[in-house]
Amino acid sequence: MSALLPVYDRDLVVVSGKGARVTDAEGKTYLDFAAGIGVNGLGYGDREVV
Repeated sequence: MSALLPVYDRDLVVVSGKGARVTDAEGKTYLDFAAGIGVNGLGYGDREVV
């Protein structure tokens, strides 16, 4: 992730996502401002979409 967030000093291990939020291996939740191209408009795991 250093190419996207050069000021972020540790690796982020994402273990799950829902909507625009992702959860890391430590259970912390983040708002995903750097979503991949396949999820930009749809978020993660919306039952109506998948």
